[in-house]
Amino acid sequence: MDIIQSFDPATQAATRPRILLVEDEPMIRLHLKTLVERLGCAVIGPAADLADAIKLAGDADINAALLDVNLGGGDTSYPAARLLRARRVPFAFVTSDPRFAVEAAMGRCDFVSKPFRATEIAACLKRLLSPVPAATGA
Repeated sequence: MDIIQSFDPATQAATRPRILLVEDEPMIRLHLKTLVERLGCAVIGPAADLADAIKLAGDADINAALLDVNLGGGDTSYPAARLLRARRVPFAFVTSDPRFAVEAAMGRCDFVSKPFRATEIAACLKRLLSPVPAATGA
């Protein structure tokens, strides 16, 4: 599945969607990077810790982000998520934390459960990169 098909470059600066990845586990980070690239996206980062995540979330030219929640050492990606939200950059959490999954399922944010399938990441990126329809007046 090529995410580029659903990406509208007329409204974006880049022709390939630029996806920030934040993941502290090396094997998962490599797998996710490979998968996102195979979907036709450019990977930004990936960030392995909170400091890098904050820097990229605040400064990088990105179209969307996939964030691991727990980054080790007691850190979470929530500060990076707040920066992304302030910049109006869509993001999703990628997590195995069942408590978070329940909260996210209640509509607070998008998420993908670990372990994930390629089709789940593709569907998530498609949602994140889809233009938000304009509100209609009544």
